[in-house]
Amino acid sequence: MVTASDKHNHKSKIQYFNIPCSFDIETTSFFEEVPNPKTRSRIKTLKEKRACMYIWQMSINGTEIFGRTWSQFHIFLGTLKTYLGLNYNRRIIFYVHNLAYEFQFLLGHSQISDVFARKACKPISCLLDNCIELKCSYFLSGLSLAKVAENLTTISVSKLNGNLDYSLIRHSGTPLTPLELDYCAYDVRIVYYFIKEEIARNENDITKIPLTKTGYVRRYVRNKIKEKYNYKVYRDKIKEFMVADKDLFTTLYKAFAGGYTHANVDYIDICMEDVASIDFSSSYPAQMLMHKYPMTRFKYEQLVNYSTFLEIVNRDACVFRVKFHNLQPKTSHHILSKSKCEVLIGETIDNGRVVTAEYAVTYMTDVDWKTFQMFYEFDEENINIDKFYHAKYKYLYRPILESILDLYESKTVLKGIESKKEEYLVSKGMLNGIYGMCVTNPVNDEISLDEDFKWKSDRPDLQEALTKNKNNGNQFLCYQWGVWVTAWARYELLKCVAHLDSDVMYCDTDSIKFLNYEKHKSYIESYNKRIKSMLERSALMNGFETERLHPVDKKGKPQQIGIFTFEGIYDKFKTLGAKRYAFEKKNKKTGEIEFHITVSGLPNAVQFGELDPDTNTYFDDNTPYKCCINKVKSPTQYIYNHNKFVYFRDRMTIPAEYSRLYSHTYIRKPYSCILTDYLGNTAEVHEECYIHMQSQDFHMGLAEDFLLYLEDVHDDNEIGSRVTRDELAINFWNSERSVIDVRQE
Repeated sequence: MVTASDKHNHKSKIQYFNIPCSFDIETTSFFEEVPNPKTRSRIKTLKEKRACMYIWQMSINGTEIFGRTWSQFHIFLGTLKTYLGLNYNRRIIFYVHNLAYEFQFLLGHSQISDVFARKACKPISCLLDNCIELKCSYFLSGLSLAKVAENLTTISVSKLNGNLDYSLIRHSGTPLTPLELDYCAYDVRIVYYFIKEEIARNENDITKIPLTKTGYVRRYVRNKIKEKYNYKVYRDKIKEFMVADKDLFTTLYKAFAGGYTHANVDYIDICMEDVASIDFSSSYPAQMLMHKYPMTRFKYEQLVNYSTFLEIVNRDACVFRVKFHNLQPKTSHHILSKSKCEVLIGETIDNGRVVTAEYAVTYMTDVDWKTFQMFYEFDEENINIDKFYHAKYKYLYRPILESILDLYESKTVLKGIESKKEEYLVSKGMLNGIYGMCVTNPVNDEISLDEDFKWKSDRPDLQEALTKNKNNGNQFLCYQWGVWVTAWARYELLKCVAHLDSDVMYCDTDSIKFLNYEKHKSYIESYNKRIKSMLERSALMNGFETERLHPVDKKGKPQQIGIFTFEGIYDKFKTLGAKRYAFEKKNKKTGEIEFHITVSGLPNAVQFGELDPDTNTYFDDNTPYKCCINKVKSPTQYIYNHNKFVYFRDRMTIPAEYSRLYSHTYIRKPYSCILTDYLGNTAEVHEECYIHMQSQDFHMGLAEDFLLYLEDVHDDNEIGSRVTRDELAINFWNSERSVIDVRQE
């Protein structure tokens, strides 16, 4: 299983066994009837949420081990530690897919230390019994377990969906069928093969595997910079204009916004036919290539008048706070988010977007200013600008641009070539991560676990955190670049929306769904020519061959980065708002009509509409659900069976057995009880800390103020952010003051 030759010396002088290992548990959730402590109450018993582990499994260098109780777990760990001579300086690493889940159960049974997490209840790594490191393979892969299996390149292994009925109550004495045991084995087997491939990918050294998937792209770009520059000289250059002033950073932070995702209010709850879909090819990387960014130190400007503002904002990279009076829309597309407004008076809201306002205060960049003017009118005589900073525009440094071109070329050339599947997946993932590392928040809280197993957040001083980030020798990017990437992406998307105007039904970051494709086809072609021209200009200025902008795929066809690509015509399309739409289209290969949905609030499907209960915590609640109709008991199937577009509307309900939606209750209260399983077997169960999972119905409803606005609009037409520290909050609703702690202990 493991030999001394598997040891590897790490630079920190801690020895690690250089072998792939994985760990997983299966649990059952149930309710226990307990006496009501309020003796005078008419209700004599209460139902308490409980959960227990009934099997654990490991894969150690390919050898699979199973156990049914925590005592067996500790006996095995003791044997393993003795056999391998494990201690603080001699360790073994186990990867756990969604470590957050197993971690909660382990808290009550093992000594845990050195916890690293970016959010409460979401550990990325920790140390077990001072000698066993646990790391989260989900953070490393960014994929569900089924997708990890699908993307393995050295072996074909699939996750077994549906072989373990989670609605059945089990405990350590419950017999498991061979099929159920296979299901458990496959979970650790997939992670074992994944880590085996990761070790090979990292010079056969497990200690070189990054904690998260973004670690790969950081390493790649940093090495590219070191190839082209003296790294110290490069660091000295960007250090000059890295943001270390807290007032400037606060303004940048409040001006930052994500992609534009919104539905045209004129088409809400209306099923339309022949709806076209176009999509930007690698939108964020393309923006980084073709546009310029603030590349000098920001200068604070005490503005004298509006004409001075216009002169600077049309020339430099600017960020500022602006106060509008009498805000009025030019179109039915409303782009200003209510959550980005510091003050709003006399406003009308369209599903979170400002339609009109007597007075509005918000933050924006010069790029946002250009975009804003396409969609709103305001009283120019009463406009007020303050917190105004500006810097000079230049292209990003060549090694960063070259990294984007390298990864885009690899992704394009390798796509569809089976023997190059691993290289393709690596390039694709890294290309998508280049933008993300630019906008990493440099003032994140420090998350830790106290002696009582409670998560606590240590909030560093804002100024100290910014200074520390600026002096960090590993930091080679600037926060402001990420702010401008999304601003440019919104500008390019909304420039097209402004032209398509009333035919646009829906937008989502880098795609547009619209009517009358043939009418607008020539405009889209001319739009793409402009994008190509901008990219070619950037290539010329930065010394790149223009051919690198459109590498050829395996069929010999050039694939231009950054342009709108035509995805086809939907036979039917209906939207209820952001991240809520359904459509039908013909499958090009089979000729069959497929029904698809995207619904925010439903867990993301792992494969064709089937949600693996193991992975239901992998995704945030606002992650959209995407699947097609070819599996039973999925939200898509339920909607399909209930008259599709007719059922897909406000107040739609999907029962728990189809929603695949689970609520999670993190509990730190120990219990012991006698549990009867689904076969009638009894056993004593005990847990110190655990997670209770409960399936639940899904209810979709539109906000009341949006419904009122829809009524007005439809009558007229005769026809439908994360909480942050107070210093960085734009308004009350995304500040700490708005939070009420309702977590169950």
